[in-house]
Amino acid sequence: MPGSAIVTGASSGIGRAIALELVDAGYDVTAAARRESDIPGAVSVRSDQSDPAAPAALVARHLERCGGLDVLVANAGVLIEEPLKDVTLEAWDTTFQLNARSPFLLVQAALPALRESAGLVVVVASQAGVDGMPGAPAYAASKHAAIGLVQAIVQDENIRATALCPGFVDTPMVADVPVAAERMIRPEDMARAVRFLLDLSPVCVVEQIVVRRLRREA
Repeated sequence: MPGSAIVTGASSGIGRAIALELVDAGYDVTAAARRESDIPGAVSVRSDQSDPAAPAALVARHLERCGGLDVLVANAGVLIEEPLKDVTLEAWDTTFQLNARSPFLLVQAALPALRESAGLVVVVASQAGVDGMPGAPAYAASKHAAIGLVQAIVQDENIRATALCPGFVDTPMVADVPVAAERMIRPEDMARAVRFLLDLSPVCVVEQIVVRRLRREA
């Protein structure tokens, strides 16, 4: 039976699509982002996940409103494209703050509530975390760390977790990628993947979903 959910990075792209899907499924959704989220049926919260205090504050606000938590979707992220020789410490740290540290802090803050509900954690990682990404090694390394976080979570009794690892998804984050939008994965595809996880028996653990882009013409 649906309960409540938190989705970060919910103002656009994958996060917005997942938040809409969860609302449609009957969940009471807290949609968090740096700017206001226009998601019918969800409660919008402004939250900058690069701030180390923000994840715990977001979870506390949600629990105060809903009393529990059933689904946590850690989606907020950043992509800085710099080859290895040019990556600055600032870019490396900024990337890890959002892509690796924020999911960790969210899960840590939500752990008691998720244990109580036998809840589901979805960390939006990337195909880059599986295969690497020469043009953005900081991004690839941070998403690899996010996958490692999920591997740690699934060892925790009573908690399911999945790393969602898509290739290029048609979102503002990849606006400069030289791939036509019609050849990219849709944000709604990732939302359906989350719906699939929720439709499974609660004893099922899907540790990783890798969604690659079909390269040949359809």
